[in-house]
Amino acid sequence: MPTELTFEQKRQLFHDGYVVIRNAIPQNLVDTARARIKAAQKGESLSPATEITDLVNKSSITPILHEAMGQFDPPSRGQVGVIKQSQPGDHFTPL
Repeated sequence: MPTELTFEQKRQLFHDGYVVIRNAIPQNLVDTARARIKAAQKGESLSPATEITDLVNKSSITPILHEAMGQFDPPSRGQVGVIKQSQPGDHFTPL
């Protein structure tokens, strides 16, 4: 897992405002977060779930962000945006 940005990634971040970092989060953390999302009760807030915050706090994302933007407190909440797939319709939604 990468723990810092390459020169080319830093250049892309500066130029484009974002960079794609492949394999920065171990698959076991991804699987655990997905399982927690799947097990959520209707209307349940997952923002404080450690399975979600661990995606940053226990992955190489933290050292990469420390290098790119400096030290920060570990996230204690996260935003999970899950919209269930629906059949196509003939209308627009605000999403």
